[in-house]
Amino acid sequence: MKGKLNSSKYRLTGFFLAFILILLGHTNTFAAPAADSKFDHDNTGFIISGAHQRQACDACHIKGVFKGTPTSCQGCHAGGLVNARPKSNNHIQSNNMCDDCHTENIFANARMDHAAITGSCASCHNGVTATGKSPNHIRSNNLCEDCHSTRAWSPVRLDHSAVTGTCSSCHNGVIATGKHPTHTVTPNTCEDCHNTSNWNVARFDHSGISQPCANCHLKDRPPSPHTTNNDCAACHTPTNWLNVTNFDHGSVAPGTCAQVGCHINDKNPGHFNTSLSCDACHSTSGWRIAVRYSHTTPNYPTPDHPSNVTCTTCHTTNSSTIVWENASYKPDCAGCHADTFNSKTPDKHMLYETPKTYYNAGQLRDCTTSCHQWKDSSQTQQINKSDTQPGEHGTNKGW
Repeated sequence: MKGKLNSSKYRLTGFFLAFILILLGHTNTFAAPAADSKFDHDNTGFIISGAHQRQACDACHIKGVFKGTPTSCQGCHAGGLVNARPKSNNHIQSNNMCDDCHTENIFANARMDHAAITGSCASCHNGVTATGKSPNHIRSNNLCEDCHSTRAWSPVRLDHSAVTGTCSSCHNGVIATGKHPTHTVTPNTCEDCHNTSNWNVARFDHSGISQPCANCHLKDRPPSPHTTNNDCAACHTPTNWLNVTNFDHGSVAPGTCAQVGCHINDKNPGHFNTSLSCDACHSTSGWRIAVRYSHTTPNYPTPDHPSNVTCTTCHTTNSSTIVWENASYKPDCAGCHADTFNSKTPDKHMLYETPKTYYNAGQLRDCTTSCHQWKDSSQTQQINKSDTQPGEHGTNKGW
């Protein structure tokens, strides 16, 4: 009895082993070729490489059917008979073929080909699918492709047309070139003067300038000596530098009117020939107002000269140089009035009474002794008193 049981046991074991072998044989019918298999898939015209080499035959040849097996990526990876991993729903919108970007080794680490992308840059570069706009990115309504290229994220070709921030939000010396240390001191914004096509060609707006003009226009000041210490704006306007309409003469040094840059060419051809400065006769309130001139020499006692003389009475040649009637007595009174002292004229001046003698031009050349008349030649007794008072000796009483 015991022998029969053992015999039955061995038979069951044998059947079980045979069944396992049958299953294994059936399964291996479509398994990947063994390492020592003589089959070379390359001979079929479809070379298996990368991750495909690790797949079982029936992963592609469904139910042992060889004919009609797809040979393109999308033939398998787009659903259908061969159910390979398809394109995900959040895949980049593109008309590219799979192998334009992916390799057969691994789906990840794709070599990105932007040529056939149909979506916008921002549909991928949103900070989730791919690197997006950084928090400190220039504020702009531009699309990525307006400035960036698909070859490299930087450098960029900047399109300012849709920038929504101010210039200084980028041109601050950190993100982009900013105002240099020697820039004109002004609260103006960059765009008040500069444009986006050429940084150096500025349309200058002076309205916000807070520093003196000379900080910029020092090189524009005429060669020394410039006749005023005024700031440029006291005379010049920012709209027309050369047309000076509001000149302030307040700080002009006297005697410098005809210096370089001012009235050097303003004297007309018939002007009185003199080396005096313009302001010796003219005023700054009106160039054509009648001249005022005071002789500074005591030889011409203005304003008390009683004779009704004009400039041309003495200045007969329209020049400051005088042609003296009696040059030997110049510049004293006798230079003009020597003939008046002649004893035969009504204006003769008596020197002393006995014997009657008159002053000559040499004695009265400066008129200082004309008031003294004496009794005799000893000149010890004065016979008349003039209207002069103590301390009034001189020429200021006039002729």
